Amino acid sequence: ILENKKFKNITEIWLYGDHYKWRAMRSYGIDEKYITGEGSDYEKFLAWADTVSHAIGNPLFHWTHLELKRYF
Repeated sequence: ILENKKFKNITEIWLYGDHYKWRAMRSYGIDEKYITGEGSDYEKFLAWADTVSHAIGNPLFHWTHLELKRYF
């Protein structure tokens, strides 16, 4: 908040540096290219969306929905 940082997109906000989401994506079998590799931000977002849609029961499923509900 202090820096008033502007983010390029939702992927930068949600996935950059979030090791909990990275671990879930790895457990789901997502290629590292789409986690911390050279995949585009759009591809990484789609990989997260695919992962979270199969994470019912995982706290990240509920947390993601709470994050979306807060702003949308």
